[in-house]
Formats: sequence, C-alpha cells, structure tokens
Amino acid sequence: MKFGFIKPPEREDGAPLELGWKHLFLTLWRELFLLIRANLCFLLFCLPVATIPAACCALHGICVDAIRGKDVPVFKTYWNAVKGLFLPAWGAFLCLGAGEVVSITGAVFYLQRASEMPLLLAPGLVATGIAVVGLLMLPYVFTMLPRVDLSLAKVLKNAFLLVFLNLKFSVCGGLVCLLLIAAQAALLLRVVPLILTISLSLTAYFGTYFSLYGLQQYILTEEL
Repeated sequence: MKFGFIKPPEREDGAPLELGWKHLFLTLWRELFLLIRANLCFLLFCLPVATIPAACCALHGICVDAIRGKDVPVFKTYWNAVKGLFLPAWGAFLCLGAGEVVSITGAVFYLQRASEMPLLLAPGLVATGIAVVGLLMLPYVFTMLPRVDLSLAKVLKNAFLLVFLNLKFSVCGGLVCLLLIAAQAALLLRVVPLILTISLSLTAYFGTYFSLYGLQQYILTEEL
C-alpha cells in the first residue's frame, strides 16, 4: 500500500517533479548554501551523541525538501526531529546496526575459512550479501522516517523491498555515497574543512536523491 508525505505541499506550477541527472546537479547548485547550513547543524546536533540517529533523519528530510524546492527551516527541522523521531531513529539505527554487525562478523568468519573448507564459501557470500543490502537500506530508512507517515516496522520492510525493486538506483546511490565516504576517510586531514562545511550533507543528498526514484514509484501516493 502506498503512503503520501506527512505534509504534502503543492508545487507552484502544479507539475510533478521530474527526477534526473540535470535536476540533481541544478538542485545541488541552487541549494548549496542550504546544504552547508544543514551540514553545520548536523555536526552541532551530533555533539550529544545520543541525538545522532535523529540528526541523520533530519538531514535526509532536509534533502528531500530541498529536492522538492521547499523552503527549509534548518535548525527547526533538526530540533523537531530530535523531539519527534528520537526513538524511531534509534530503533532503525539499532536494527540496521545489529544486522550489519552479525552479517559482517559471519562473512569474515566463513570467508577466512573458505580456503580450507570450500563449502563455507556459500554462507560467507550470503552473509556478505546481507551486509550489502543493509547498507543500501540506509538511505531509504532515513529518508522515509522524517517524511512518510509509516511505522518503523513498515519503513524497514519497505526499505528492504525497495533495495531490489529500485535496484539500479540503489546500487548507483550506494556506490556514490561509498566513494564519497571512502574519499573523506582516506583524505581525512586534508578534507576536514569540507567535512565541517558540506561533505556530510552532500553524501546524504546523493543517497536521498537516488532513493526518491523508488519512493516515488512504489511508496508515495502523490507526485513529488
């Protein structure tokens, strides 16, 4: 069953939003300063540590609104997320985190022993696949939680299904985000100014944008 946004706005021209590479980069350029403010507020709201999952939800919610051309009160969005999404965000974080820990541990355990016992290669690959699916679910989960009126269980179920239903964009978005994260990790000292200003929100922006292809087709009841 499809669900709409919690507060679905109407576009001024009445036309649906057409997602695409051109729109992706034009929106990125138009909302550059918004992403910088979102990045700074994200770091601010991550300082208490306990608010990190809610801050992730707020950041993805801001990216959704930016893509849709809405005016976004950045600080208020983070504050509302901390007040209203603290428990759901932590629930999603713990569910996905536990799945990643178990699957990665299993993958390492089986693959390390696969050279001695080839039969262990199969469960090792299965565990690796589960870990990859869990990572690809992240943008869907944190995009749906702040902007779609669904329970946590339905958000997790839909995120899992969308990884496969929207496979092309799931993989594309996952690779882009992984490359951005890897570059930030490898060049940590050199890119600290970018991390402090825009790189975190930029990563969330790309993940959110690619996840919207699946959300628009399978989840939302109204056009973006």
